[in-house]
Amino acid sequence: MTAMALQTNVHPAVEGGLRLEVTNVSAQTDSIVSITFGDPSGEPLPSYVPGSHLVVQYGDGANAYSLTGSGSAPSEYTISVLQIEDGAGGSQAMHRLAVGDRVHVSRPRSAFAPAATATHHLLVAAGIGITPVLSHARYAAEWGAEASLIYVHRPGAGAHVAEARELLGPGLTECSDRVGFQKVLTEKLTTQKLGTHLYVCGPTAFMDSVLEQAPGSWLAKGPAAFRSLWRS
Repeated sequence: MTAMALQTNVHPAVEGGLRLEVTNVSAQTDSIVSITFGDPSGEPLPSYVPGSHLVVQYGDGANAYSLTGSGSAPSEYTISVLQIEDGAGGSQAMHRLAVGDRVHVSRPRSAFAPAATATHHLLVAAGIGITPVLSHARYAAEWGAEASLIYVHRPGAGAHVAEARELLGPGLTECSDRVGFQKVLTEKLTTQKLGTHLYVCGPTAFMDSVLEQAPGSWLAKGPAAFRSLWRS
């Protein structure tokens, strides 16, 4: 039995939550691991809104991680975690989890939900920011919503690339450098139809840059073209 399975004191951030078991651990990249949790009794888990996150306890601490599923009638929850060497220890603890470990988690919480009235969902992600955006892409595929994704990642270091390609097909644009991304972003922002909603997740500077550019591009087509901007 591992240290993670010996949690006894429940962190305030996960009070009223769930006690789940790790059912699968798989490497996405050299530094990103996907972890799947399930109910030890095999019971269905609470549904959630796409873009939701889960707070996972580790020792005396707790961190929030985006769920990568669509949220519809889930039998399991999956998160993907980037290992951070100089962080507070949460990512290190997640990377030490093994199948059979049990942890306290919160119920899913929504902070990055899709707009039901959108005519198109324009998703933009960089690095580990793909996790909540992938949830949006799954939702769009399941419900027939129109969506496209610009995914910025280093060659060989992109998590969930194969899944994004399968879900979005030609609606996925991958970028590996700043110049290429800027060209794609400008084209996408200046050609969107009315009712498009923009969602962006990634490093803070990356999100700020995208959201600063979007209003100017969209408002240039007229106030009615602008709908909403969401950041994770």
